[in-house]
Amino acid sequence: MIQQSTTHPYANVRIASPADLASIRAVATQTWHATYASILKASTIDTFLKRAYSDYSLLVTLNSGGLWLLEQDGEVVGYMRLSMQDEVGFLGAIYVLPKDQGKGHGRRLWECAEAWFAARGAREVRLTVAQANRSARDFY
Repeated sequence: MIQQSTTHPYANVRIASPADLASIRAVATQTWHATYASILKASTIDTFLKRAYSDYSLLVTLNSGGLWLLEQDGEVVGYMRLSMQDEVGFLGAIYVLPKDQGKGHGRRLWECAEAWFAARGAREVRLTVAQANRSARDFY
């Protein structure tokens, strides 16, 4: 487990386990609908979530060690998906529940991602952000 945050003493980042899949899906569902409702149909979001957040898809990421959770007071409030290819790190996602955004949780996840990539010898980190996702573009 990565040490507790000094700015959020009760926020812990830890690697996910198979028991966490439902919590990850719940965060994904809330954040995707809140983030993309103005640019995508709800049915499109639901179709994507069903595929991208299936047990199989999440377990593949989990088994590579790249699925991490942020918990606040025992509740999963955010997660990130990380992967490596050669010396390139890929940030697949950082999502924090809408009610918990703006509290430094995304920054906390990013700091942990940087440490994970550095420990694996990443020379660069890549990510993709939808042009219409202004809040994510501002964050990164």
